Amino acid sequence: MNEACGSETALDVGGPQLTWREGRRQPMLHIEPVANRGPALDTVRGSMPGDDGMRVDVPYAARFDDTYFSLDDGRAETRAVFIDGNRLVERFRSGDALHIAELGFGTGLNFFETVRVFAEHGASTATLTYTSFEQFPLRIEDMRRTLAGWPDTLAAADDWLAAWPEGLGVIDGQQRSARDVEVCDDQSADDMMVVRRGPVTLRLVLGDARTRITRDIFSSPVDAWFLDGFSPAKNPELWSHELMAHVFAHTAPGGTFSTYTAAGFVRRGLEAAGFLVDRVPGFARKRERLQGMRPRAPDAAA
Repeated sequence: MNEACGSETALDVGGPQLTWREGRRQPMLHIEPVANRGPALDTVRGSMPGDDGMRVDVPYAARFDDTYFSLDDGRAETRAVFIDGNRLVERFRSGDALHIAELGFGTGLNFFETVRVFAEHGASTATLTYTSFEQFPLRIEDMRRTLAGWPDTLAAADDWLAAWPEGLGVIDGQQRSARDVEVCDDQSADDMMVVRRGPVTLRLVLGDARTRITRDIFSSPVDAWFLDGFSPAKNPELWSHELMAHVFAHTAPGGTFSTYTAAGFVRRGLEAAGFLVDRVPGFARKRERLQGMRPRAPDAAA
């Protein structure tokens, strides 16, 4: 296993520096463009209120012409859509082992906020495995920048980011892909970073989810999915019917999913895969979104 996995020192992965420029309405964070190998953080599309009067920068991926989280309140979106949408507080309190999987690690906000909520509500016997797919990992400093407006979430992230392998993210103006970096690998799976902290294990799968999900990378069936790729209109590959079929195949009976979108082809793909799909009120300005579950076995309790 790469020694960086257990490192207690924050890693400096270099890359283009952040500078500020004035937008018409509010300061905008500008990041020097990088080569067309990943979702260059070109401009932060505004900012939102954080905790204690702090501001939260909303990162933008030029490759997908989309922000990494809601312009209204990214952390509130995580809580409403993914944590509440999958009834995680209730499940953490049960004391059971829970396996969450995610399409689109991005800034890490979903993971770090889930860890924070797990620490607050998890029973002493509870364990959490979190498997997330990411083709274009971000730099440590970009993740820290986007979390800085939520000090308690950033505090939950610090210990994990200290273990980040050197080389993930943008190096010397180039967006590193999974095959370019040495990663933590204690489960004999290519291009997977595994970090453990107490009862929580993060398994960050680096590469294209469409091909990586077909391999034997899951340690157990998935109990809850965070479907959080970029907009289906901008990144349809991460919402394809074929990929949703793989998501279903790796989901435990009774396992759940939740997502911020209500796009028709996403709903149809989830239903075709076998999920029971519900339309529920969306977060902030979104009218609707989707959540649902894999049906339980016929002889299982409802």
